[in-house]
Amino acid sequence: MRVLLVEDEEAMIQTLRAHLKTVCDADVTVARSRDSALSVLNEDHHFDLVVCDLKIPTQDGSLDVAEEHGIRVHDEVVSMHPGTFSRFLSGFVNLDNVGRSLSQGATEDVFATGERWPLVEQHRKSELPVFLEWAKELNSALADLEQVEIDLSPDVAIDDFQLRTLRIYAKRLSGSRI
Repeated sequence: MRVLLVEDEEAMIQTLRAHLKTVCDADVTVARSRDSALSVLNEDHHFDLVVCDLKIPTQDGSLDVAEEHGIRVHDEVVSMHPGTFSRFLSGFVNLDNVGRSLSQGATEDVFATGERWPLVEQHRKSELPVFLEWAKELNSALADLEQVEIDLSPDVAIDDFQLRTLRIYAKRLSGSRI
């Protein structure tokens, strides 16, 4: 599972990276500010999950920490990478701002199992075990998709996320091979 972690506190970065590696064997890319996160997202990287602290600075090492910067990262994820799971993980939550962003998030049957998954949610840092349990379930659902076999001719070049789309399509049609 590929994770973009947007967090400015080094202790939390190390904690989350270690837990996500243990629970999900996650490949974690870290951005320590709004601008760093936007740069990574605009490089056309695909992530399974974006975990974003709500209060982050505009630039690495800057002291202008504000909720609007975390919201901006979320807006970019929704705009440029629709369908990517986003989780706000914050110790400080202004429910008006988070509520507005969460209202933009849909629940979808992303894995063609009949179960609807919220694309956007908020977790308090103090609720880390709840978030990690959810991440474990997400990782398991992603692994289940990998069970759908895909046979492509050698001259067809598609990326991992296009392959995932084909697998979801096959599952929606109750297929195990495409």
